[in-house]
Amino acid sequence: MKSIGILNCFFGEWPEWGDLFIETCRYNPTVDFFLVSDCAAPRQGWPANVRQVKIDFADFRALAAERLGFDIALPKPYKLTDFKPAWGVILRDYVESYDFWGFCDLDIVLGNIRAFLNEELLDRYDLISCRREFPSGHFMLFRNTFDITHLFERSRDYRRIFSSAEVFNFDECGHGLQLKLLRGAPFAEVAGEARIDSMMHLLARSPEVRVHYETICGEQVFLLIGGNADKRLKIRADRGKVEDLVTGRELMYFHLQFLKFERRVFVPRWEEIPPAFLITRRGVFWLGDQAFSQRVSSALLRAGYFYLVRPILIVPILLKGMLILGSRIFSRPPAPPHKELQ
Repeated sequence: MKSIGILNCFFGEWPEWGDLFIETCRYNPTVDFFLVSDCAAPRQGWPANVRQVKIDFADFRALAAERLGFDIALPKPYKLTDFKPAWGVILRDYVESYDFWGFCDLDIVLGNIRAFLNEELLDRYDLISCRREFPSGHFMLFRNTFDITHLFERSRDYRRIFSSAEVFNFDECGHGLQLKLLRGAPFAEVAGEARIDSMMHLLARSPEVRVHYETICGEQVFLLIGGNADKRLKIRADRGKVEDLVTGRELMYFHLQFLKFERRVFVPRWEEIPPAFLITRRGVFWLGDQAFSQRVSSALLRAGYFYLVRPILIVPILLKGMLILGSRIFSRPPAPPHKELQ
């Protein structure tokens, strides 16, 4: 079995959905995860296959500049997204012994990784994207060879990107192309509209690199391209298996990218993460047996959130909507007077 080491970098306050990610790592014992972070350990502790690399953000920035060999701009953790394709170089000490290295985000709930990244796939491809349309910045896998690990250096812009404080979406296709690609536009037709030479651009002109594009994850892309499929969102995570209950499709992971920002979503801070839970537009729910005290605690917290906290959180949104509507009404020019019929 080919070895896989996954890198994850997160700095700042530990989010409530981080515990869900860590717990679902536990059900992938043949994949190793390295969490490069300044956060404290989660309440449930670290699974045997998860290792924390304790480092603060300033020290990580210095390490990145040293390994890349030039001064970089990394003012805030969000800028780390542009550096993901270079993590195999920056953090090579942790993944150099693996057959494949990869990166992933913290806001994902993992299913059975090996069911999707099987030996046949790993034999055939050098880079694996979990989206069909463009490289998946939330989880991507690289064959651990010098040429593949240093692919990012083929970009004509990587030094400019790494030296700028601006976020360019270098790990995927560059800002501005995602919507068009998700709507079905061929990359060759829109590639020239990008402001940078992204990972997708350099892969498109590197035919010797065997790239596999397939959508094996779930996420709310319809919020970007339109539609209301999110109303029926039901994702079940159960002991290392993630399933979309609406479609019946098994997923390698579900991406919480948009769900985590919605004020109507309640993510409980359980003392112990259950082996099975349900994700909907209303939040995350415990599945299976639960101690009476835990049920009462969860019910009280959820009620407090929806009836006390959430109404306060959505007030700014309602006020903004009312102001926009009011400005449109009062800015309309007066209707011309009706002419009397002669």
